[in-house]
Amino acid sequence: MKIFHYIPAPYTEESPSSLLRRVALNNGFSSVNRFCKRTNLTIGVELLLQQGDFHSLLQREYPEIEYLPAFYRKLPFKPGHPIDIGGCEVPAVQLNCLASGICTECLKVGWEPKVKDLRCVEYCPIHMRRYLFSCPHCHIKFTPFTQLSESCACGASLECESVTADTAKLELTLMSVLKNKDQSFLDNFFLRLQN
Repeated sequence: MKIFHYIPAPYTEESPSSLLRRVALNNGFSSVNRFCKRTNLTIGVELLLQQGDFHSLLQREYPEIEYLPAFYRKLPFKPGHPIDIGGCEVPAVQLNCLASGICTECLKVGWEPKVKDLRCVEYCPIHMRRYLFSCPHCHIKFTPFTQLSESCACGASLECESVTADTAKLELTLMSVLKNKDQSFLDNFFLRLQN
């Protein structure tokens, strides 16, 4: 017996945290935390990984949908244990799934790109908006697991500040690099971030 009313198929460039939010929201949950409690999933980065509990739950519920490419993959036998994001290796320390910001425009359209899960990202490269990392009114910090709409729990309406493509140049570049699987660029970029 299926436990979900709605299971979305993942978008090509969609972040697994975005997929998790969509499943929670479209099945009537007010937060990902509540969804996870109901389905016995443990909150954490493991939810975003291939063969993790969330991925396994989706495959059991809807085996006809291919979910594997939507999830990140641990590469445990490589130095530093990088994470494979759509065919590109990213240092695990550069993944920022637990404290990533939100784009209110992404929330309105219902999905977010994988690039938003990188620690160095400040702007949404799709909507040219500055990510909100906390509510400007009550200062509660957002995570992919708490914020499902453009209204904060305190009742404040949220709106991300618009930015120019020049301001979001890094994010636009990273989105393109991930899409084109330019590992050489990523290696050099993350090496420079370390220094």
